[in-house]
Amino acid sequence: MYTSPYPINLVAADAVVVKHGHVLVVERADTGKLACPGGFVGVDETTYAAAIRELKEETGFDIMNMYPTDYRVFDRPDRSPGRGRIISHAYFFNLPNYGGLPQVKGADDARRAYWITFHDVLYIRQHDFFEDHQSIIYNFISKFTYVEKPNP
Repeated sequence: MYTSPYPINLVAADAVVVKHGHVLVVERADTGKLACPGGFVGVDETTYAAAIRELKEETGFDIMNMYPTDYRVFDRPDRSPGRGRIISHAYFFNLPNYGGLPQVKGADDARRAYWITFHDVLYIRQHDFFEDHQSIIYNFISKFTYVEKPNP
């Protein structure tokens, strides 16, 4: 067995999907908190593939190989207290405005999946979100529309 002389860093991938002023979130089965669809990256996949896989597993929504509009790494050392050092690669998908919101349903380790408005993202209490997921969502939606940053 290989042992590393350095602390282990875990890698995760998240999908931030928006349409018509709404963002897709999941309610985590383990904590009941809101989060971006996402999870840990498998040893045999890219972070992009993991984000797409987790999105489909947790919401039933298949992004159908749509390319992300934006991408960012969230790597603050303290972003995941109690679970170790987790570096998340977040992919932003801005869906076309025609048609309604896609149907989604919580599955895998997501109790529920649903669309919430940008306004709700900002005014739901920060501790109702899992770790820094409210900030991850805000990072992307603030680039595309004027939204006032919430007070923690």
